Formats: sequence, structure tokens, C-alpha cells
Amino acid sequence: MPEERGLSEAVTAFVRGSISSVEQLAILLLLRANPFRSWSATEVSRELRGSEHSAGLRLSDLLESKLVEDRSSEGEPRYVYAPASEALRGTLDAVAEAYAERPHSVIALIYSDSSSH
Repeated sequence: MPEERGLSEAVTAFVRGSISSVEQLAILLLLRANPFRSWSATEVSRELRGSEHSAGLRLSDLLESKLVEDRSSEGEPRYVYAPASEALRGTLDAVAEAYAERPHSVIALIYSDSSSH
């Protein structure tokens, strides 16, 4: 129930439908915070102090969801924040704001739906 968590219906629907882990959300928000930089899985894993393999999987998921674009020319894939539409960009702005204001609520929502992903 979004009202109980203090999250909008749009944020709740996006998180439930598109975010499978806290790590995936952290990667998405990292790329969103640096929209003009392209990132490799190695760079993301160093920045977030996580597994390079896992970062690569999460970046592939974000690419498939049309939240990022692959900007690699050769070698290791590089990703840049690039939501497929302005409406999606607006939803992601709302998700980022919700996470900044109510991180525990967003995390609880991710974990409450983790069995459905």
C-alpha cells in the first residue's frame, strides 16, 4: 500500500515492475546522477564497492528495460543513463526523490516484491 510507505503510486508501480534489487536501484541512481558519463561494469563496481559480474548483470537488465543505453565502440560495454521517454525520465526523477527522502520505504518495497522478480 503506497500510502503506508509514503510513496506515490507511480514510484510504487515502477519499483515493483522494474527494480529487482537494491543494487540495481543503486546503479540506476549512480548513472542518473552522472548523466553525461559512460560507465563500464568495472567502474560501477568500484564506485559502489560491489561485484563486477553483478554490476554487469544489473546494467544489462537496465539496458533491456530501456533505462540506459550501450555507448561502447569497442571493448568493454559502456552504459549511459538514457530513459526511453520523457515520461519515464519523470518517473525516475520521482523514484530518486523518494529514495532520497524515504530510503527505507523504497528498500522495503523492493524486498517485499523480491520473490516476484
